[in-house]
Amino acid sequence: MINNLSVVVVTFKPDLDILNKCLKSINEKIKIIIVDNSSKLKIDDLSKNAHKNISIIHSSNVGNGEGINVGVEAANCKYVLYLDVDSEIDINFIENIYTYANKIGDFAVMAPMLEKYEYRKKDIKKNVNFDYDEMYFVEGAVMLINCDNTFKKNIVFDKKIFLYWEESDFLFQCIKNKQKVYLLKNLFAKHIGNSSVNKSYIDEINLNRNWHYLWSKFYYFKKNFGILYAYKETLRQFISAIFKYFLYSLIKNDKSKIYKERMSGLYNSYIGRSSFRRPNINN
Repeated sequence: MINNLSVVVVTFKPDLDILNKCLKSINEKIKIIIVDNSSKLKIDDLSKNAHKNISIIHSSNVGNGEGINVGVEAANCKYVLYLDVDSEIDINFIENIYTYANKIGDFAVMAPMLEKYEYRKKDIKKNVNFDYDEMYFVEGAVMLINCDNTFKKNIVFDKKIFLYWEESDFLFQCIKNKQKVYLLKNLFAKHIGNSSVNKSYIDEINLNRNWHYLWSKFYYFKKNFGILYAYKETLRQFISAIFKYFLYSLIKNDKSKIYKERMSGLYNSYIGRSSFRRPNINN
């Protein structure tokens, strides 16, 4: 029997077909908390056979990491399984990962293998056994968080990071505080990627993502490794964004908009401004 575990999903203008598919893959006995950053989602929007045990928290657009913080606080349990909207698990997944949690015991985060995602050697801290490795990094689309070893020890998602790099920062704080992160090599999940938002908003969402990816990258490296290392990791991308912005502007190619956002995101991070950009969506 699975006790003290809830699922948290953070949404913003979600593609309802994708969201419903995610929810249908979750065992109906498990409580689901949806933190909706667009404050528009209603239970009636969900497929009637998607799930029976769902609560929705309407939030201002606080970002993905802070959305997870809100969901974890509302869940108020030992284990939280975080799922990206465009992820999918099989019906036995939660039971299997719960078994691993009880077997391993002392951990902060554990994550399954994701289809089509390959880890680098430098992500692996230690090969433990055939079933799991101790990691420096795991992909954050599907992860089980042990709240006793994280949130109750003030290891939370940095609310200054609106989008991207928030899971890297969270995992770094876990390891910095001597908490363990595991990759489960024989447990699998699916993650489509970049498919969580309603397609009618995709152009503006892509611009927003490009801005935040580079803002968050510089912020993450500056926070955890110092400003010189942060410049080393991002300066080439800044120069490239400037060059490509002017190049595509000259030939009147819409790609100039993407590089303008990248340039702006990094510039604002360089000068210490907050991650203020939000999608320009009115409905």
